[in-house]
Amino acid sequence: MYEVITILFDEFETLDVFGPVEILGRLEEDFHLNFYSLKGGIIKSSQEVPVYTKPLPSLNQESYILMIPGGLGTRKLVEDEVFLESLKALSLDAKYVLTICTGSILLAKTGFLDRSEERRVG
Repeated sequence: MYEVITILFDEFETLDVFGPVEILGRLEEDFHLNFYSLKGGIIKSSQEVPVYTKPLPSLNQESYILMIPGGLGTRKLVEDEVFLESLKALSLDAKYVLTICTGSILLAKTGFLDRSEERRVG
């Protein structure tokens, strides 16, 4: 079974999260879904959908799939060094990293994509 860790932030795009969650959630024997944010608590999407999240420091998984949605909130987060460092650490430990839409910009800002060839070869 894979643990799917979805990172949420204020003004995430609802469809970017719940489209994939609907598919993965149907495969209960293969995937376990969890929502995390930097500090935990209620995070609201751009459409004002509230989602309860666990705080990132409480994440204690050895093998997981990381999912990073997009949304209007990414525009602020590309300058948030604390968030980007946390995302980079999570990405380095993930078995797979999935990005949706502008979530890829956040991943790119961590420098993670610059080193993807090194990880495959090394």
